[in-house]
Amino acid sequence: MKTKQGISGIRGLLLLLGLALVVPGCSNPVGGNTVPPDQAAVINGITGFLNARGPNTPETPYTVTLPAINISDAWGAIADAVEQSGKYVILNLSGCSATGNSVEGSSSPSGNDMNIIYDNSYIKGIILPNSLTGIGDNAFYNCYNLTSVTIPPGVTSIGHYAFSSCYNLTGVSIPAGVTSIGNSAFTFCRQMSGITVAGANQYYSSPGGVLFTKDKSTLIQYPAGRSDTSYAIPNSVTAIGNSAFAGCYNLTEVFIPAGVTAIGDYAFAYTGLTSVSIPVGVTSIGNSAFAGCSNLTGVSIPAGVTSIGNMAFVACYQLSAITVDSANQNYSSAGGVLFNKDQSTLIQYPNGRSETSYAIPNSVTDIGSSAFYNCSNLTGITFPATLTTINSDAFAYCSNLADITFPDALTTINSYAFYQCEALTSVTFPAAVTNIGGWAFSYCRNLISVTFGGENTTIGSNAFPGGESGAGSDRLKNAYNAASPKAGEYRRDLWSKS
Repeated sequence: MKTKQGISGIRGLLLLLGLALVVPGCSNPVGGNTVPPDQAAVINGITGFLNARGPNTPETPYTVTLPAINISDAWGAIADAVEQSGKYVILNLSGCSATGNSVEGSSSPSGNDMNIIYDNSYIKGIILPNSLTGIGDNAFYNCYNLTSVTIPPGVTSIGHYAFSSCYNLTGVSIPAGVTSIGNSAFTFCRQMSGITVAGANQYYSSPGGVLFTKDKSTLIQYPAGRSDTSYAIPNSVTAIGNSAFAGCYNLTEVFIPAGVTAIGDYAFAYTGLTSVSIPVGVTSIGNSAFAGCSNLTGVSIPAGVTSIGNMAFVACYQLSAITVDSANQNYSSAGGVLFNKDQSTLIQYPNGRSETSYAIPNSVTDIGSSAFYNCSNLTGITFPATLTTINSDAFAYCSNLADITFPDALTTINSYAFYQCEALTSVTFPAAVTNIGGWAFSYCRNLISVTFGGENTTIGSNAFPGGESGAGSDRLKNAYNAASPKAGEYRRDLWSKS
């Protein structure tokens, strides 16, 4: 019988024989029967086979080989069949084809996207179709048990984050025909000790197992699984790519050559760096470039830097001071705190400072995004009369911040600005405040009193805590919008107006 039940019976026979599964197609008769080469039958075959097998471990994966069918719409369904079985598997897709010849990815990974394999915990290894020409964005993102992948020679492009967070992937070989590798394609691969590029590749190279452009002017990826504690970037390098060293926890020092002019987004994020010497030729430091460098104690910004991205030094918990060369025309530092040149914007207060209070200079009108993020030592902040804007995440996770008084000039408090500031018990907003962003005071578990000075404040979703947990709620927002007049104190017994 050419039925799904018949397929399951064959799977059971293979189980008894202890054989790996070869899912049949039209040209693969099994027991006198053939299976139509449609995707549903193949997926049913995988499911039946794996469900009939006993539990296994990552060290003893089952091998599943698919027939010569088009699997263009079935990448996700195949991955789901493996995931739902709870069995570790090596997938051999070498004989398959795909319309468009690409492992489809997604710019915004979603559990409902059926064309990608990302976030699968049971695929141990994968041999991609010989006809494949492209691997999409996020295609294998967070497949954390994936230890090996065979990329066929016809592949020309590897997308952004394609293998990011494949924690157990030990290495990868880039074929000669690859002309494009996206940002962070191999970042946070914690067991990866080397990347190999075919010598004939005209766009990329891999001296010492590190991924560069062909001319070695850009360092693209230093493998996160290397055990070295120090690394000297070659003198040919002028740019350090996005996430190039991200997650390299073993690295405590990196020597950056004088010719480097650009440090990319997340370039050194979450590394073990204890110090860094930024060359005088550097002009740009990307978003979150040194974020999460928990052992970094100090940093000096040279005179030529014209651009520092958002959160470049956030969550550096030993960082006590940021120093800017006085000749810099775009940035300055006062008392180890980073500002723009005229000190109208406070960019970064170092996480490692031991002070419990800080008075923001009178020149400041804006507090930058994540400027005081997780500065848990702070119990009090003095805001200047000139302050108009507090940007997103500015004081998020300042768990001991209890004493704040907003100035009359303040107009805007953006999203997550005081998220999870658990020591806050009361806040008073001046009449000039017209916008409080979503989640701005959410999870401030002890916040029980909020006073509005004006009638025209727009409150974002979940801006204030609701019940006992302190989770975001719109109760206060709704109470304020319904009140007339709106100004006055609101108490946290269901956020009713006093």
